[in-house]
Amino acid sequence: MKQKLRVLVAEGNSREATSALLVLFSKERDGLELTEVSGVSTLMASLEVVRPEVILLELALAEPHPLYVVRRLNRAEPTVPLIVIGDAAQRKALAPG
Repeated sequence: MKQKLRVLVAEGNSREATSALLVLFSKERDGLELTEVSGVSTLMASLEVVRPEVILLELALAEPHPLYVVRRLNRAEPTVPLIVIGDAAQRKALAPG
C-alpha cells in the first residue's frame, strides 16, 4: 500500500492552497491525505488526530497575532514543516524591524 502525504491546511474561503494541492496531486490523488480546517483553534485541535507531515497556514486566519500562532504551531510540532501563505502586507507585518 502506498503511503500518503498527510497535509493539514488552515485557510479561509478562498481554498487556493487546497485547490493547488489537488491540482499538483491530480494524478496521484491517493498519495495525498488532505485535511482542511478553517480556524486556528480547529487547527491546533487537529494536530494530534491528523499527525500532519506538512502544515499550510493562511496568515489571515492567524489575526490579530499571526506571529503568536506561528510560534504556537512550531512549539506543538517542531519537526513538521510549516508553510505560511499571505499577501505582501501580511508578510511585511511579520518582517523584523
